[in-house]
Amino acid sequence: MVIDLLEEVPQANQALALDWYKNNGYSDIGKAVFDIKYSYILNQSLTVLQLDRALDFLVNSLLEFTYDMDLILPVPSFNPNHKKNTGGDLKIMYMVAERLGAISGRKFDFTVLEKTSSNQAKDSLLNESDYISKKLPPQIKKVLLIDDLFGEGNTAKNTISVLKRANPNIFVRFISLTKNKYGGIHKFYDCRISKYDAYHISDNGDASIDLYFYKNDKAERVKIWSNHNLFQEIKDTYDKKGFNKVFEFSIYKKQNGYWQIDDI
Repeated sequence: MVIDLLEEVPQANQALALDWYKNNGYSDIGKAVFDIKYSYILNQSLTVLQLDRALDFLVNSLLEFTYDMDLILPVPSFNPNHKKNTGGDLKIMYMVAERLGAISGRKFDFTVLEKTSSNQAKDSLLNESDYISKKLPPQIKKVLLIDDLFGEGNTAKNTISVLKRANPNIFVRFISLTKNKYGGIHKFYDCRISKYDAYHISDNGDASIDLYFYKNDKAERVKIWSNHNLFQEIKDTYDKKGFNKVFEFSIYKKQNGYWQIDDI
C-alpha cells in the first residue's frame, strides 16, 4: 500500500508513506518501526537478531525507491549516533539509512542535514530555523529523504524547505515508512473548562462539555463526552464553576479536522 502525501508536503517532488502506522492494530511496517524505536532503542528488550529482521524488513520496503537516487538522507534528529558522532543517541532512521545505503549501493550521508534543536515535533511546533542544510556536490541531483512516522507534516516540510534553500535544483523524493491514520500525533495538553455555554446534550441524549487548550499560542476547543471515565469529574468541576482548574489530556486531531480526547 502507498499513500500519496504530495498535497500535504508540496515542498517535495514526490512524497509517499508506505503504510498506516496503525490500522486495526499495528501494520507490519508500523510494528517494525515500533519494535526498533521502543523495544530496542528505548527498552533494550529486542535481541540483535530481532533488530536485524526488523531493519531488513524496513529496508526491503524502501529498496525500490532508491535505484534512481544519488543520495539517501534521514530526516534529521537531534544528536544522532553515527560514525562522526559516536556519543549521540541511537535513532531509527539513521540505522535504516545506513543499512539501506549498504544494500542498495547508494550513498548515504548524516552530515548534510542537521537538527539544531532538542525540541520534538510531538511536544512543540518546530520551525525551519531548527534545521540547517549543507550545499551538496553538483553531481548530486536526486535525494531520497526518509522518515519513520508522518503526523502533521511540519518536520518534512521544514526539512525539505531548508534542503532546497541550500540546493535549489535538487529533486527530493520524501518517503515516510508510516502515516498516522487517525490524524495528528497524540500529544498532552493542559485543558480548562470553557466559561461560555460549555455543557451540551446532543440529539441522541449524549452529554458533553467543551474544554479549551492552547496549541502554538492559539486557543483550540475539544469536547469531552459522557462515556469518558473522567467526564463526571469534569462535570462536577463545571457545576462548581472551576474554570481555572487544569486537566491534562492526550489529544489528537481526527481526519475530519476535529480534536479528540484519547480514551483512558
